[in-house]
Amino acid sequence: MYLFVVFMRYILQVYSVMQNVNDYEIYKYRWVVLMLACLTCCVTWGLAYTIPVHYVSWISYFDAGKGELALIGGINSGTAGLLGPLYHIIQSRLGYRQAGALGGVFMMLGFIVSSFAMNVTTLCVFYGFVMGFGYGLGYFCVSVAVNLYFTRQRALAEGIANIGSSGGGFLFTILAQYLTNTYGWRGTLLIMGAISSHMLLFFKLMYLPRQLPELSLDWASSSSPESRVSVRKLSDCADTTNQSGNSMLLEQKVTSATNGGRIQEYMNTLKNPVLVLMLCAEFICWLGIYIPIMFLPERARMAGIDINTAAWIVSSIVLSMTVGRLVISALSTLCHLDPFYTYGVANALAGTLTALSPLIQTELGLLCYAISFGFLNVSVPFIRTSAALLLGQQYFALAYGWILAMNGVALFIGPAFAGWLFDLTESYTSTFSFSGACLITSGVLTLFKNKAVSLSHSMRVESRAVTNEEITSERTS
Repeated sequence: MYLFVVFMRYILQVYSVMQNVNDYEIYKYRWVVLMLACLTCCVTWGLAYTIPVHYVSWISYFDAGKGELALIGGINSGTAGLLGPLYHIIQSRLGYRQAGALGGVFMMLGFIVSSFAMNVTTLCVFYGFVMGFGYGLGYFCVSVAVNLYFTRQRALAEGIANIGSSGGGFLFTILAQYLTNTYGWRGTLLIMGAISSHMLLFFKLMYLPRQLPELSLDWASSSSPESRVSVRKLSDCADTTNQSGNSMLLEQKVTSATNGGRIQEYMNTLKNPVLVLMLCAEFICWLGIYIPIMFLPERARMAGIDINTAAWIVSSIVLSMTVGRLVISALSTLCHLDPFYTYGVANALAGTLTALSPLIQTELGLLCYAISFGFLNVSVPFIRTSAALLLGQQYFALAYGWILAMNGVALFIGPAFAGWLFDLTESYTSTFSFSGACLITSGVLTLFKNKAVSLSHSMRVESRAVTNEEITSERTS
């Protein structure tokens, strides 16, 4: 960790010298931010992906049904998404450096207190709500930072940043199984609480360009007027041909809107048919997308596969997710593929594989399914790219808050419902069939994109006509 800090400080010193050259050199700092975003995603979602390992331990430790224990994971992931609008308000008041560090504190607190839990209720509160709020807030702040620094090559940047999520999931799932075998699930949660504290360091180093010369570690500087000016200059430098003022408008909205204005802005965005379509596709997608990750280790164990081997199978999901997000994001950028349609095709293929997966019972077959499912799991980077492109960068933070909220509601319902399906049928066939049906439906919904865009355009034209009529009538009177 010490070597990493020294390396990052050297990079900051180099860019502080470039500060005196021109704004284009400052713009290069986006690659440092992207690396920090990747590391933050590694800690947030990477640690969240260890829930299946803990779930197996909790089954043998607590006297509770699978549906009740699955609710812990549903609350955790659901809280991370459900509070998206609240994350936007916190980030706009504190700046993404302070808000992201606050998320790290909550995440660390959730892990530490959960390690002393004596019942499922305590886990639901601290592992579910507290820890979920922490990594959700940190992940939201990373998304805002990447979106402000990248306008071109956005799909590739989102793919690279989210490599941390899947890569971290692979590494931490293996680490969690090893630590559980060595120290038990309580000791594992304590160690993961210590790992999550590194988020404070990552956000401290996630400077805006005008903060570089003095290498200040002052948290409050991220929301100062000077930093807001630097964001505007950075945005203008980022893309002069793609509405360069959009980032400035976003920053002005974030810093100057009142609380009532923010609520009104959130409600107004729901009038956009494109956003409504995206929210429907995301909600149905996230009803089912987390179910294979949550239940595959237990399903493999019931098929007679050793528990350590089962942990490797779920690790292969997140490992192939790393490769898939990078490969598909790069192909999308090089071939100029529509990100929303790419999102839909990937979901439909993953859903088909999941619906057919109950036919697979062998270790090799489950491994192949896990790798294929992970490779096609690209919903996160592509829905964020689609939101920025279809809705405009000035509305990205508002729209992404709603997207996270829909994800959260779906994650509250999906895993718990899947667990109760198992309790009802004593088989994972219905569970995985439900997951596959949700993913296929989400993919089909993307076919209505053109109609939603056309309807949105018609509503804007009509709104302008009404406004012009009102202005004309006021002038006449």
